[in-house]
Amino acid sequence: VLLCALSALNRADALASSAVATQQQQQQQQNQQNTSPPPSIPLDKELYSVAPMMGHTNRHYRHFIRLMGSSRAHLYTEMIPAAQVVRAYNRARGIYLGNGVSSSNPTSSADIAIDADEILEVVQRMKDDPSKEYQRLPSDNDDNLTLHQLVGTSQSSGIAENPVVLQLGGNDSKKLGMAAAIGAAYGQGEYSEINLNCGCPSNAVGG
Repeated sequence: VLLCALSALNRADALASSAVATQQQQQQQQNQQNTSPPPSIPLDKELYSVAPMMGHTNRHYRHFIRLMGSSRAHLYTEMIPAAQVVRAYNRARGIYLGNGVSSSNPTSSADIAIDADEILEVVQRMKDDPSKEYQRLPSDNDDNLTLHQLVGTSQSSGIAENPVVLQLGGNDSKKLGMAAAIGAAYGQGEYSEINLNCGCPSNAVGG
């Protein structure tokens, strides 16, 4: 019994000595840290994020998150099908440039060609007169969405969503490229990056 007691005391003493040494070491490290400025984490570094959720992370949801005071979280848009973005752009191009492209007969993948100057021109006209895009066209279906509804942010409300990532989904490289160019032009100064989702099993991506 005595030997067991002595062994326990020795062990407790060793643990106490170790704890004191650890505490002293931590105190020294803290003193050193107090004399040097704390490391800064760049705002563009994605430490944590709100994942893209279809039907949820639209611009109204993201605006609400920013109102709650979360300025460091990276926000993602919904996963937006690239084909929808291209179709909405074709509709807007017909309205603002008057080339007669119908939203019900979108350009086929083989005919897609990225014209950066035209995209920038259409986007600029849209931002100068956004209400024009909401006019009802004879060829419109009930489920037609405007480009603003698809890729718009809350920037105009006075609260920036940055950092916010535009996620596009699809399995057609040409449509993805076109949609990315449109998103980059529309979200210039608003989107911190464009994320491509090519592996989602949903019909919108996997088709």
